[in-house]
Amino acid sequence: MSANEGTPTAQELIEAFARLSSEFAAEIGSLATEQDMRAVQARYLGRKGMATDLMKSLGRLPPADRPAVGEAANRARAAIEQAVQARLAELS
Repeated sequence: MSANEGTPTAQELIEAFARLSSEFAAEIGSLATEQDMRAVQARYLGRKGMATDLMKSLGRLPPADRPAVGEAANRARAAIEQAVQARLAELS
């Protein structure tokens, strides 16, 4: 975290989004039902999910840093959604 008000830096947020998608992929690898996967997906991407919490910091970043963090957030969301689809295909 940066020294300013405990707000994470752009780089810290980008790294956090990258970790989020990796952690999600590892977590769903052992799940056996769509219901379990959807519950974990909601924990990461839902209204009160981890990605949503990270996005709340976006508005406190300097405007020049926001696009890079937004791209990282979009990549993480896409990776999570792709991991769900791939895992569901494995189970079918």
